[in-house]
Amino acid sequence: MKDDLASKGFSTLELVLSLALSSLIVSGTLALFFSLTNFSIEAEIRTEADYGLIRIKEEIAQIIAELDSNRLNITPRLHKAGKIKFTDGSFNPIMSLSPSAANYPATDADAVTSVAVRVLESHKVKDARLSGSHYIFLACPRWKKLANPGAIRSFVAFSADGSFELTGGSDSADSSGCRNFSLLQQKSMSLNNSGSPLNARILIPIERQYTLYVGSDRQLRYLGHAGASNIENQPLLEGVELFQVSLKEKPLVMSVFVKMMNGKKTELSQSALFAREEAFNFIFNFN
Repeated sequence: MKDDLASKGFSTLELVLSLALSSLIVSGTLALFFSLTNFSIEAEIRTEADYGLIRIKEEIAQIIAELDSNRLNITPRLHKAGKIKFTDGSFNPIMSLSPSAANYPATDADAVTSVAVRVLESHKVKDARLSGSHYIFLACPRWKKLANPGAIRSFVAFSADGSFELTGGSDSADSSGCRNFSLLQQKSMSLNNSGSPLNARILIPIERQYTLYVGSDRQLRYLGHAGASNIENQPLLEGVELFQVSLKEKPLVMSVFVKMMNGKKTELSQSALFAREEAFNFIFNFN
C-alpha cells in the first residue's frame, strides 16, 4: 500500500516537473519567436529608412562611373537651388511649369546633369556640309564591328574649337561601315556648343543625358534630355527633404548632403579616377 502511494507520489512529482519544464520550453520558444519577429520588423523598418540613402549613393556612383568611362572633358553640371539651365544660360523647359506642379524643381534642393557617351562607337568625319538647317556628315566608325548608332538620337561633335550637341539620325552603313548623318545643332545641357559643326572631326553617340533633381513633391526625379527637349521625367525616390551638391574640379570630386523626410541623412563624396582630356588632344590621338 505504501509502495503504491509512493509510486503515485513519484508519478505526480514527475508530472509536475514535466509540466513545469514544458512550460519553460514553451515560454522560451514563444519569447524567442516574438524576439525574432520584433527584430525582423525593426530590421525591415531600418532597411526601408536606409533605402533612400543607399539609392542616392548608387545614383551618384553611377554619375562618376559614367565620367570615368572615358577621358573626354564632359563633366557633370551643377544647378543650384533647382534652377535647371542649358549651357547657354537659358532655362530648361521644366522651369516653365507652374511652381505648384509636382515635378517642378524644388528651390531648396540642387540638381546635377550627367551624360554617358559611347566612345567605342565613335565615327571619324570624312566630309561635312550644310543642307538647309541640317548638317550632313559622311563619317566612318573607329571600330566597325562595334558601331551601331542607328537608334541614337543625340551626338557629341568634336572639333579643334570645342564640342557641341547634334540631334538626328543616319542612313544605312555602306560596306566599309561609313554612313551619312543628317543632324541639327541644338542647345545642350552638357556641351558648350563652341565652334562650327562644319569643322567637326569626330561624332560620338550619346547613350543618355539626364538631370537628377528633387521635385516639389519631394521625389528625386530623372529628367532625360535630347538636345533642347526633355524626353522623359521619371520619379526615382520619394521622401527627399534635402539634396545639396557641390563639385570641385581637377580632380573632379562630387560631394552630396542628403536628408530624407524620415530623418535619415548622410554626407558622401565621390572622386573621378581619371584626368580630363581636351578636345584637341582627343582628335589628335584619334586613329
